[in-house]
Amino acid sequence: MQQVMRWFIAAASLVSSLQAHVAYAQAPMTITGRVTANGQPLGGTQVGVVELSAGAVTDQQGRYSFSIDPARASKPVSLVARSIGYRPVRRSIMLTAGRAEQNFELEKDILNLDAVVTTGVSDATSQKKTTFAVAAV
Repeated sequence: MQQVMRWFIAAASLVSSLQAHVAYAQAPMTITGRVTANGQPLGGTQVGVVELSAGAVTDQQGRYSFSIDPARASKPVSLVARSIGYRPVRRSIMLTAGRAEQNFELEKDILNLDAVVTTGVSDATSQKKTTFAVAAV
């Protein structure tokens, strides 16, 4: 009887230990940060992990936050911030369970300031190349 009781206590201890490890391993990774340009918040910037197709868009204060599945943690990935009219910035980070903060400072890309214009004829073209009036929405 004592041997059965010892076996039961050992099994219960093992199960409890495994549950603790599984709970820790399932903690999601949250990536947060702020995107600025010339020290000013840059809203509407896309920030994401290229390899995982995961990310978020910054709010008006330039802040972003998104979570990643814990099964994809513990590997290096590229975190990219990009916005129209600015050079994209890429940072290499290590995914681990918990929270990571990564801020970005974007610089204007003066060679790539042409906006894409939708003409209504299922083609995207530069505003300079259109032969008709263009209105901004």
